[in-house]
Amino acid sequence: MLSSTGSGTMMQFGYTTFIKPMSVSLKWSRAIISLGMSFRIIVGGLLSVLIGPIIDRYGIGRIMFFSGLTASLCTYLITKVYSPWQFLVLFGIAGGFASAGAGEFAIGSVIPKWFIKKRGKALAFGTMGGVLVGVFITPIMAILMDNYGWKYGWFFISGFTLITIIPASFFMKRRPEDIGLLPDGIPMDNNYQEVHVSNNEISEGYSAMKTIVFWQLIIAFNLNGLAITGIVVHELSYLLDNNFSAYTAALIVSIHALSGIGGRFVWGYFVDRIAVKYCLAISSFGAALATVILLQATSIPVALLFAIIYGLNIGGEQLLNAVAWSEYFDRNILATIRGFSLPFQLLSRAAGPFIAGLLFSINGSYLIPFSLFIITLTCSSLMFLSINKPNLDHSLRT
Repeated sequence: MLSSTGSGTMMQFGYTTFIKPMSVSLKWSRAIISLGMSFRIIVGGLLSVLIGPIIDRYGIGRIMFFSGLTASLCTYLITKVYSPWQFLVLFGIAGGFASAGAGEFAIGSVIPKWFIKKRGKALAFGTMGGVLVGVFITPIMAILMDNYGWKYGWFFISGFTLITIIPASFFMKRRPEDIGLLPDGIPMDNNYQEVHVSNNEISEGYSAMKTIVFWQLIIAFNLNGLAITGIVVHELSYLLDNNFSAYTAALIVSIHALSGIGGRFVWGYFVDRIAVKYCLAISSFGAALATVILLQATSIPVALLFAIIYGLNIGGEQLLNAVAWSEYFDRNILATIRGFSLPFQLLSRAAGPFIAGLLFSINGSYLIPFSLFIITLTCSSLMFLSINKPNLDHSLRT
């Protein structure tokens, strides 16, 4: 949780506070600034292919340590940029490395190795960092930048990632068997035979690509992710454009994030009891409904209604994503499988913020991109419902 909180300051809830201030101060378009998040997601997805097998074989500690150092240094250097390409290089590469080595992908690949019976609840706690940023960090950054300027926001992030990700890296273990336990905290008995993850087994992990469910998940998560990143990154700017004050808009984003915490526990409870595909379908459809409400948000009560419904529904997206992959594939090579899937899965996540920023730059309104997101969320809901378990050996579904 500590690591995901540090990494989350550079994700949607943290990044949304920079869109308008940097655009006004540097005279860059919102499309250019949004492209920074797209670069970050693309780089993180590409690096996950390399990092996934390393996590499976050697653990996450050292990768998390260097991710934190890189993220802290480069976010500090962002305060010195004067050209868009410098910003894209620093935020895209540093953020991408932090994302792959200390963020959603890394945490979501490690936690399922430790839990089976209560995997949903464990992921609800472990992936909470991103929404904690929205509840506590986003208001601080919004107030800080409103009074002192956007550079102080990056100063804050630089220090915050250093004191969260680095300490967490020293406590990370590869899997419970490494400390004499089985998943769910069960003591290891004398009859247990140690399982080593070999290069051959990692290569076999790529056989997941031969299943229909692999590609169904890829398509559904792409449709879903296009909207989630696009809306969250531009949410604060949308509210500011609709004459909400910086403090009120930040409060609404915080309510969104706070309801996201509740959503994590709600989905963590239900996914341990009903099939993950139904949870994902309901979550996506609920997010589509919330986006319809957002387009009508000209008053605080309506904006708060959006924040609560949207937060409750997308709050569990990270844990449902991790559960969906661990539901069907071997936990010992889960990081490998997720690492290979992530570049495909993150295509739309990278495109979402840029598309919203580009269409805003063209039309001066978020109506068209947000309407597009309503359609993609609805389609993803239908896609999730169509998924069935792959025809694999039982050993690939533990």
